[in-house]
Amino acid sequence: MIPEQISDYEFQSITKEPLIKGRDATIFRYGDEKILKVFNTNLTDYLNNKRYVLSSLLYYKDKIDIQNLVLPNELIEVDDKLKGYTMDYIQGVTLEKKLVSNKVTIDKKIKFLKDLGKILEDMKVLRKEQHIENFYLNDLHEKNILVDDRNIIHFVDIDSVQIFSSKPFPSKYLQEYLPINNFLNKYKWYYGLTWGDFWANENTEIYCYIIIILNMLLNTQSYRLKINQLLEYLNIMEDLGIPKELTEIFSRIYSYNENINPYEMLDELSPYLKNNGPDKIKKIVKKGKLR
Repeated sequence: MIPEQISDYEFQSITKEPLIKGRDATIFRYGDEKILKVFNTNLTDYLNNKRYVLSSLLYYKDKIDIQNLVLPNELIEVDDKLKGYTMDYIQGVTLEKKLVSNKVTIDKKIKFLKDLGKILEDMKVLRKEQHIENFYLNDLHEKNILVDDRNIIHFVDIDSVQIFSSKPFPSKYLQEYLPINNFLNKYKWYYGLTWGDFWANENTEIYCYIIIILNMLLNTQSYRLKINQLLEYLNIMEDLGIPKELTEIFSRIYSYNENINPYEMLDELSPYLKNNGPDKIKKIVKKGKLR
């Protein structure tokens, strides 16, 4: 166990194995079952926001009974400044790799997506019953979700969440240059430097979730598509067997209507996927029949 307060010399002396070096943080494994996440910045406002988020999660840890969220174990301060935090080690593969793998059955892929949608429903219940206000998954995308050996999914980027009065952190699918910027009454823009572009809320959670679903269904980065392009894709998906009720739910992400979590309906994607729907759409695009 790493002491919560240590010197820089003591921190550098810790035996740790680097796993991932990202722009904002470096992930280390130490011991048999622990992860150490170290922030790659000394910006005071950024670290104070991280401290607020992580401290809130630790305070309410016993009430956050969603096992799919990998919560922090302890904060690590080096020379009285937040350096990072520890969490349990999850042996697994990213959801991104699972959803594109030919070795994973379509039924399993659909189950992963349904399980992710169920987490969002559990979050909704948690906010209401435990009074953990403004608690939303923010940077929700395929690389921030691990699938373990038992095919259980885990959201691992817990320090990016929004909770109580924290400021939003950057999010892959929530950026000002994307089509969601056309619906600012629904997706609330955050006006602040060095932070995320949008406040997280139930609409942004479901938006990111639907983008993950569409990425698999279209085998492309659907969040970069222009609105008309996505609507055309959805029309073709209907022709290829996806029920109109589902495509209408998908299309709501680019409207002023509240987003709807479609997780209970995702079994209806099976015929489209088993009939190679993504490949058929690619052929249609290559023939120039899609603008």
